[in-house]
Amino acid sequence: MKIIIKSFKHLKQMPEPLAILSCMFMFFGLLSVVLPILPVSGWTIDDKLVSYQEFWRSGDGVLMLAAGVAMILLAIGFYRAQQWVRYAIPLGFVALTIYIAFKPDPSFPYGCICSFFWVFFSYWYFNRKRKVVEYFSMKTQSNNTHCS
Repeated sequence: MKIIIKSFKHLKQMPEPLAILSCMFMFFGLLSVVLPILPVSGWTIDDKLVSYQEFWRSGDGVLMLAAGVAMILLAIGFYRAQQWVRYAIPLGFVALTIYIAFKPDPSFPYGCICSFFWVFFSYWYFNRKRKVVEYFSMKTQSNNTHCS
């Protein structure tokens, strides 16, 4: 019980949007890890209902599981104020921009422009927003003093 109380106190110390993002990543990450493992039918691929086996054979099960693990790692990185998170998010959007540029979706023709916007916004938020930069630097300084 003390761990849960301590975790909530720590979330209150984080900048509010970062705390919300951390909780969302953890929730959706856990959901994305658990759901594909449960042998339920009702998965849809390209608007076509597919079985559990077809879902995994298509590669979507592995992709969903990997995305869930990545979200959980990012949530932990936010919570523990790991420096790599500040660059992982913008780099993820760079990768998404490149992917969309080579495989455009006709239903969303401005996807490349939108993801390109998120590259700059996420870089600004994690590396230029004063409260966020202070949060990450404060945690780094406290971690360095504990190591000495």
